[in-house]
Amino acid sequence: MKRIPMMLGPWYQENVAAAQTDVAIDLNGNASRNSMPMIRNGSVLGIAVHSNAPCTAGLLTVEATINGAGTGLTVSLDPAVHTTDNQATENKLLDNFIPGGLIGCRITTNAGWLPITADITVDILVEQ
Repeated sequence: MKRIPMMLGPWYQENVAAAQTDVAIDLNGNASRNSMPMIRNGSVLGIAVHSNAPCTAGLLTVEATINGAGTGLTVSLDPAVHTTDNQATENKLLDNFIPGGLIGCRITTNAGWLPITADITVDILVEQ
């Protein structure tokens, strides 16, 4: 069976607060849902973040999750290099899931994160 890469998401957080630690992000802005079940075996391949306002201070990091556990695949926004967009990829078969595995993401911001009026979206690339 041919494996097909596909984008999942978006996960969305409005008015990103400072000083968050590993907070699950809502899928499509739906507060009752923060993960997406997978139908087949597969692996996470990438993650991308976009902010509607540039980061002016601090650091924001998002991490892809499988069944609520961090994968180590992260991407960040900072005031020096990646102010509004960033993405990261990894080789397949590093972060695997099985049918029913829940793909999600979580956010961490430090106390200096600005602007707290920024809204972010996150997309995750998987292969099944």
